[in-house]
Amino acid sequence: MNKKLLFSFTLASLAGIPAQAKEKTSPEATEQRPNIILFMVDDMGWQDTSLPFWTQKTHYNEAYETPNMERLAKKG
Repeated sequence: MNKKLLFSFTLASLAGIPAQAKEKTSPEATEQRPNIILFMVDDMGWQDTSLPFWTQKTHYNEAYETPNMERLAKKG
């Protein structure tokens, strides 16, 4: 198995451990925890979405349509 892929899966699985370790969670604590979304993609460059991951859009950002990512970005 690719070492980078194994590391990514390990990191993703460890990210959920603190949330699962708490047996009882109060509503106040639940509201204060951040929502973290991890996208696991293969061979995606920093310009391969319709959202710019830089200070300005590039012509590559115009070539892709990623409406779900745009919707998540607007809500976040």
